[in-house]
Amino acid sequence: MKNRKHSAPPVVGGVSLLIIFAVLCLIIFSLLTMSTAMAERRLSTANAEAVKNYYEADLQAEEIFSLLRLGQLPDSVTAEGNIYHYSCAVSPSLELKVTLRLDGEVWTVLQWQTVSSNT
Repeated sequence: MKNRKHSAPPVVGGVSLLIIFAVLCLIIFSLLTMSTAMAERRLSTANAEAVKNYYEADLQAEEIFSLLRLGQLPDSVTAEGNIYHYSCAVSPSLELKVTLRLDGEVWTVLQWQTVSSNT
């Protein structure tokens, strides 16, 4: 009989497990990246909507202010002597409050800020 040396087959199991682990890690990281990107997109969309709503309310407040400077008193404006108050809705929970004072022909802005409409 011949002396045959049996060589062990190459170890493939460890390498296969390492490749499977690497692929699973890449899949998990890609899913985490995708969910983060989707969350940031939702946040930026909400922020863009909030900014748009604010500037629409600001435009409305400026239009009311221009009517006051022309000598007209819109229905939404309350006057207490030479002090004028009005507000414009920004969102269901925020409003832009404006308070103006008229001294002769000079208008002074006393308040032009967003506040919670629940107060």
